[in-house]
Amino acid sequence: PRPPLYSVSRAIYDRLPPPPYASTTKLALIGIGLIIAFYLLDATGMFVGTQFLPFLICYMLAGLFLYWVYKSDKFEPEPTKLVIFTLGWGVFVGLIAAPLNTYVGGPFFATLTGIPALSGAFVEEPLKILGVYLLARHSKYGREFNGPMDGIVYGFAAGIGFEAMENFHYFIVTSVKEGMMAGWFNLFMRSLAFGMNHGIYTGLAGWWLGIAKARKGFIEANDLVVGLGVPILLHGLWNTLCTILPPAIGILTLVVLLGLEVYLIKIFRKVIREAQRDEVLWGYALGYAPVEAY
Repeated sequence: PRPPLYSVSRAIYDRLPPPPYASTTKLALIGIGLIIAFYLLDATGMFVGTQFLPFLICYMLAGLFLYWVYKSDKFEPEPTKLVIFTLGWGVFVGLIAAPLNTYVGGPFFATLTGIPALSGAFVEEPLKILGVYLLARHSKYGREFNGPMDGIVYGFAAGIGFEAMENFHYFIVTSVKEGMMAGWFNLFMRSLAFGMNHGIYTGLAGWWLGIAKARKGFIEANDLVVGLGVPILLHGLWNTLCTILPPAIGILTLVVLLGLEVYLIKIFRKVIREAQRDEVLWGYALGYAPVEAY
């Protein structure tokens, strides 16, 4: 296990300035606006009305996973409006990730390794965590970003937003190419069986940013680069296995992927427990948590 964070900065006790100076409502509106903008600009937006049930399922399951992580932040829950912002960010960056994967990363990794899907790890992980990084570095709202647990919550929100967006996208693509039954099966596997993946990847990146903030009192670009190492590795491993394991051995492929999924969840639960332990050590459980009363 990771050693407890004994030597920390005063940043772990920072609070948001009182409103209206640091009103979080506008960030929530920006987050909602980013989601709306995505579906106005992306081709899948034209299917939201006709395929509203699968759209709803994708986002409801993502919301349930996010609720679990949010409730894990026992002592100093994050403002829901800031969480909505990072969720919206995760959805919106799909507009950037798609062309980068298709026209840049995919061809590059296809030539280099024969596995174009590796592009997803190197393109999507930096895009997702960037919104969390910008929030954590903000002169006002960054004061709410105190430590590892905060990074886990915001990172998971950004990742699960991307997950919901991507799952609906693949439902549409699979349904058009292979039929509705295949589309529903794809949605079930991606949204339920493997529905936490993107959240876990970005949650781990956010966790590292939180450790840096707790230790130093600030976050640098180097922290972002280092924090992306494990998420890119895990995401790349997942995409590689999905590529090299042939569908013909369906049961074996499913067992391998489910085994990796259990491992990812185990890692994530471990870092959550360690983050909770740190907050107990800092006195959060005794009433010293920087919870705003406004």
